[in-house]
Amino acid sequence: MAFLPPLLAYKALRASECPFNEYDRVSEEIWQGRLQEISGSLLVACISFFIIGGTGIAGVLAKLIGPMTIVPLMILLTTSIVPTIES
Repeated sequence: MAFLPPLLAYKALRASECPFNEYDRVSEEIWQGRLQEISGSLLVACISFFIIGGTGIAGVLAKLIGPMTIVPLMILLTTSIVPTIES
């Protein structure tokens, strides 16, 4: 669930639009390149989560960022996902 907003943002980009339909034959270079781009970005996100948790930066940031900052952010993130979940 944590990686759903970045994937939806990637899907909304103009560069991620696919000009092909389900009946077209697409070369392996095209679809493998797109999958490598998505999986690489998710790998970077996972590594950054690991670094943030392992170094203790999350604890330092928790002292600086209070619930008044986190709650509106979580509301904005979840309301942007709701139309996608409904469809």
